[in-house]
Amino acid sequence: MGREAECGAIQAVIDRALSGQGSLVMLWGDGPGVGKTRLAMEMSEYASHNGFQCSIGRCYERDEPFPFLPFVEIIESSLAQAGSLDDFRRKMGNNAAELAQLAPSLRRVFPDIPKPPELPPAQQRLYLFQSFSEALARAARTRPCLYILEDLHWADESTLALLTYLANRIAQLPVVIIGTYRSGYSKDNPVLVRTLVELIRMGIRPLKLSALSKDAVAQMLDGLSGRQAPGSLVSLIFDESQGYPFFVEEVYRHLIEEGKVFDAAGQFRTDMKIEEIDVPENVRLIIGRRLERLDENERRVLAAGAVIGRSFSFQLLSAISQIDVDELFTVIEKAQQMGIIIPSSEGPEHPFTFAHELVRQTLLAGISAPRQQRLHAVVAEAIERPSPGAADERAGEIANHLLKAGSFADSRRLVRWLKLAGKSALEAVAFEEARRSFLTALSHQGAVDLRERADLLSSLAIAERGLERGDAALANLREALEIYINLGDREMIGSSSTELTDALSQAGRIQEATETAVAGSRILRKM
Repeated sequence: MGREAECGAIQAVIDRALSGQGSLVMLWGDGPGVGKTRLAMEMSEYASHNGFQCSIGRCYERDEPFPFLPFVEIIESSLAQAGSLDDFRRKMGNNAAELAQLAPSLRRVFPDIPKPPELPPAQQRLYLFQSFSEALARAARTRPCLYILEDLHWADESTLALLTYLANRIAQLPVVIIGTYRSGYSKDNPVLVRTLVELIRMGIRPLKLSALSKDAVAQMLDGLSGRQAPGSLVSLIFDESQGYPFFVEEVYRHLIEEGKVFDAAGQFRTDMKIEEIDVPENVRLIIGRRLERLDENERRVLAAGAVIGRSFSFQLLSAISQIDVDELFTVIEKAQQMGIIIPSSEGPEHPFTFAHELVRQTLLAGISAPRQQRLHAVVAEAIERPSPGAADERAGEIANHLLKAGSFADSRRLVRWLKLAGKSALEAVAFEEARRSFLTALSHQGAVDLRERADLLSSLAIAERGLERGDAALANLREALEIYINLGDREMIGSSSTELTDALSQAGRIQEATETAVAGSRILRKM
């Protein structure tokens, strides 16, 4: 409602995709609640009615980035929607190894997936992107596809790089990608700014969503109430919400729950005055007022869910909330009835999601910082506990919770998960995120012994070489070799010396490579 022009433009894009002319659409607004997600989901329904398979992937505000996360969620969602495992495995074809680089959980389901080919770091990313593009094209030949990438203002560099790559290649495919982002975060994410500039250069102009007009708010209220809303109510809610769709709905829900909208006969009140309705001054306060209708235990459970993230599983929430299962079901059902959480399309690992990020943030604001930190530590332990092997696939998630746990997290445990997260990122050729994980681990000096430091430096060098930062990579490899020499570790001196020699050779520094190889051999002969 009130988005006829935007709906028409995106529907035309979807219609063209049916004839093999794919497109990327970027939706943006000045703040939360302007209706980006609502419009994207309405377009998903339109596409679904026209035979598209639709999947959604989200970005999240995290201290430890999870490379390619929205694409990982799309892969896992596609697996959950597949008619059979055999059919999904067949559709992956020769690109299965690369898809498993992005979503390691695929290897648990399909143990036969081979390892990806060994390539120089600089070539690995291009090969991965080509393989993902081929898999996407193969899926689209069977059924047209629409993918929604939510909250790209929180996207990691690897996600944005893959998005840019795909934008160049879907023009001849029955594929539509809709990305959403908020403009206010651009200054905090320079990579997003560079991505948008590149997309504009390619002819992809972002579509801005503005606040709804008063007439559009009236239409929205008619839809919410199932009848025509009086002008006084429309004016009141329009003034309070400033035309932002999410705010419109929250103000309306607040007034309904306060018993301010209808008279005793169930009809709209026509004598409503602004001074009597007591609408909080901003949407977070409105949400907070609505959350007050939950009892203390219910709010505590949902706050624990908010600590887990935007989406969460019943099993994980049960593990950290420590309440009776039947009672937890009751809390979940009540929260769904109130519109606080909704069913998620992200598969069995995350069956519930908060209706809006502002709902989650409001719940978090209701608990103290130390309690949040403790809950993050509990969440990390709960993810790790059931299956250590499966937990490795979620190393980035565990590391993120441990970083947010502050003093409640054991530093050595944090370093372990940061190292695993970094190595997982390397396997996914997400060099930026791998570099960040290794640097964060190295910053915890008291929890890193010399041998572990050398291992982290060697891994960091791989990430640096993938980012074409040759001098930094060589410096890290030299320091790692020096550590192994001081430790007298013959085996690691040999492998580290070889690694440094190879790096120098690939950099064209042949004389230094020769000198390094000779020096390494001399040291080994003396041991």
